[in-house]
This record gives sequence, C-alpha cells and structure tokens, in this order.
Amino acid sequence: SGGDEHLGEAEPCGDEHLGKTEPSEKLWTVRRDGAVKLRTRHVSEQRPPLTVPQFFSQSVRRWDQRRALCVKRADKWTKITYAEYECQTRSVARSLLKLGLQRFHGVLILGCTSPEWFMAEIGSILAGGLAVGVDPSCSASFCQEVAIRSKAQVVIVQDPGQLEKILQVIGKLQTSCDQPNGMCIMLKFLCFFFVFFLVSSIQWDAFLALGTDLDDVCLNEVMESQKANQCWVMLSHDNITWMAHAVCDHLNLGPNEVVVSYQPLNDLTVQLMDLWLPLCCGGTTYFAESNGPEVSALWSLLISVLRHSRPTIFLGCRTFWEKVKSVADGLAVWPLMVTASSYRDYMDRFYQLPLNFLSKLLVSNPARAALGLNHCAFCYSGTSVAPSETMEFFWKLGLKMLRLYGFNETCGVHGIGHPNDDPIPSCEQTVSGCLSRRAFSTKCLWGRHIFMGYLDMEEETQSVLDKDGWLCIRVEAIDADGSGRAMADASPRGSCWAGGHSEGVPLGSMLGRGGHFVAIFH
Repeated sequence: SGGDEHLGEAEPCGDEHLGKTEPSEKLWTVRRDGAVKLRTRHVSEQRPPLTVPQFFSQSVRRWDQRRALCVKRADKWTKITYAEYECQTRSVARSLLKLGLQRFHGVLILGCTSPEWFMAEIGSILAGGLAVGVDPSCSASFCQEVAIRSKAQVVIVQDPGQLEKILQVIGKLQTSCDQPNGMCIMLKFLCFFFVFFLVSSIQWDAFLALGTDLDDVCLNEVMESQKANQCWVMLSHDNITWMAHAVCDHLNLGPNEVVVSYQPLNDLTVQLMDLWLPLCCGGTTYFAESNGPEVSALWSLLISVLRHSRPTIFLGCRTFWEKVKSVADGLAVWPLMVTASSYRDYMDRFYQLPLNFLSKLLVSNPARAALGLNHCAFCYSGTSVAPSETMEFFWKLGLKMLRLYGFNETCGVHGIGHPNDDPIPSCEQTVSGCLSRRAFSTKCLWGRHIFMGYLDMEEETQSVLDKDGWLCIRVEAIDADGSGRAMADASPRGSCWAGGHSEGVPLGSMLGRGGHFVAIFH
C-alpha cells in the first residue's frame, strides 16, 4: 500500500563504511544484506521505524542514571546504570572493529545469561556484525556449523566448558572456506566473558579497552536469525524495536519494572522479555548467574535473586513451576482449597468467604513472598505452556499465571496475556498490531514483527509465507468456538533451567521440521 514504510529508510547515524540499505517492495528476503517492506497494510496506527542503535540511544538518553542491570559478583551486588550500560556496550563495538570484524560476519556468544551477554549482543550489532547467540547446551559440532554458516570471526565464551567446544573444532573454523569465491573465513579472536583465551586472547576489561582510540560507531541495519536444522530466521531492526514497543504499550510497562534473567538468551521469547522490554520501558534486569550445574544450587540461587529483586515481570519455565508445585504438594492443601474453593467463583469475582481472606493472609501472601513474586503483576507460564491444572494451582496461591505464545518467526511473541484478561483463556490475546486469521487448520499471522525470511533458503521461506506475506502456521488445536487455542511452545526450542531441558511443542513439528535454534543479530 502507498502508506507502507521501508526498513531501508531508517538510518541511525550514517557511518559511510557501513553502507546504505536500499528500499524494497518485497515482504521477504533470504539475503543477509537484504531489505524488506514493512507490514503496515492492515494496521491503522503506525510507529516510525527505529534501528536498534536509535532504540538503544533513545533509552539511554531517557533513563540515563537509572539502574539497568544488576548482578551479584563475589557476594556483592553490582549495579550498572543505563549510561554505563551504553558506555561498555559501545566499547564492545569499538573493540570488535579494532579486531577487524567485518560487516555481516558473526560474533558467536556462547554462554548463559549475564550483563556481558547483553553487551556482546548489542555491541556486535553496533559494529555491523552478526550477533549469534548460541544455546549453551549445544554440541561442539553444532557450534562449528553455526560459526561457518554465520562466517564467524569472533567467539565469546563464558567458561572453560564452553571454550572446550570451540577448541575441539578450532582447526576447522580457522580454515573454513564457505564463500563462493573461495575466500577463507578465519576465526580471528576467541574470548571469555571473564577470562580470554586464544586464537588471540585477552581479558574482558582489556577487550573493552581495545577500541578506545577509535571513533564511536553505529550501524545501518539489524537482522536476527535462528537456526532449526537448516533454517535460519532473519529478523530486521524494525521487528525487534517495534515488538518491544508494542508489548510495552500492551502491558502498560513503566520504568519501575523489574525482570530476573536466568534462562538461555538464544530463545527469542526469553531475550525479548529479559533484554529488549526492560530497555524499552526503562526497567531493571537482575541476573541469576551460576557457575555450577547442580539443580539444588540453581534453584537456591534463583529463589535468592527473586527474593532480593522482587520482580514485577517473571517469565517462568515449566521446570520452575513444577518444582514449586512439587514442594507445595507436600504441604497441607486445605488452606489452598479454601482460598479458591470454587475456582470459577474467583473468576466471576465471588471471593467473599471470610475463610478465604484468612487463608490468603496466612498462606497465599507468605507463599508469594517466599518465592519473591509478591510484587509480580505479570507472571507468565513460560515458553512451554503450563497445563490448566498447574495454572489453577497457582491461582489458588494468588499468582495469576498468564500465557504467552509466539514463534521465532514472530520475534518471540505474537499473543501475550494481560492481568485483566479472563484466567486461563482458550484463545490467545494478541498484541495490538499483531493480526491473526484462521483457515481450516492453519493459523495466519501478520504484523511488523513477522520475520524477513530464512537465510539463503528461498523455497523454505515461500513455504511458510503466502503470496500476501502472511505467516502460515498449522494450529495444534481448535476450540469449539473456532478460535485457535494458545499453542503450547511457540517455536522449535526448549527452555533450560536447573540443569534440565524442558522441551516444548515445536513450531518445527507444525511446519514439518525441528531442531536447534540460534539467535543472530547484525
């Protein structure tokens, strides 16, 4: 339509060496340097497109000295303001350029959630490279495949365990020739979050100092891709920045929001909730870092961080909720049954019995406080949807668990529950600007969050996008009223927590494929 904007028209700072993306009339592309037309046709109100550097700079200017990131190191909480966040992130970008990172080449980020992960992700984007967030539980051969496919020139690893994976395939990475012209893409640099090793090696602080003699940097375009077997999902600048704003507006989020990050950030739903939403609304992200794989240690650490931070937004995972429920199941259940003796009564606002208030005072409130969730207004069941009986159980504790669903092809989210919604809805609540329609057993999705295409895979891209650009997904279940039930896990991923791997219902099975996913931004 004539009112559609083009992704290529949004230029952040105009650095000449990064070039300019030409406008496009196509709704999809399979090229890593391609451009797409924004999907604005069916939506009346439009937000101007933003690049990630513009988005990042606007947030920093607005929130400046507010706390952005909090992490506990050596038994002491370190607090990073938005201004410090930007300074260190831009140091990452300058250092990557100093190391010779070329545009559209990968920076593999291999590790669990941490402030360094956030800075490496955004810094790689600012430097014009591909920020490749890899599942920390993946194998060495998978790391090799990702590095070759993304033409990685830098690998950032968290610890010796992750380093060992890269060292197993380092020879192949240094001599990999995957360009059509036969040029070798050589891995130039390998580093730790905290300690660096070689290919060339240096510590994190020294890495940040590498670019101090370079001018500031910015980039033209961002792409995110993920990989499921042979399919890499590419997302644009606008996919990320528009979706962050849309969800913040939908939930009416503000600068007092607090998030706890503990799940692997290669999952796009997790990344949206932990990184991009707080950055958009001026919130604070606390990190639950652990150096050991013991389940009990991770459980204790997460509960400790939850109690300290008192999050207002929490994206749970199935393992977490099952662990909490198993503990509660061993306790007296009478108070819980009294609290919501009729669950449907609570839904209809019939919460009148005196015993209910007594049980709430003696059981529900202390239970929520013990979990650190007594301030949590947005408590989500996770990327793998919890059964209705589990959600009802936590409703009895006074925790209104909400559902969300989305796909890697939709930037991690398409529908997300709101506290004012009816409990345990059978039909998803889509974010404003995210449209859905159903044809037989297929769900068609539309919006500015729909992906650009699969990297270098035109046939696969056309198989999931119809001629009008709608993303077509097979629906797992259809309700009696004809609406699509909120699909269990929205994408081919699993969420890792407490040493376990909780598999969801993969989008891969809906599309006829499955496999690992890797998040990549450039």
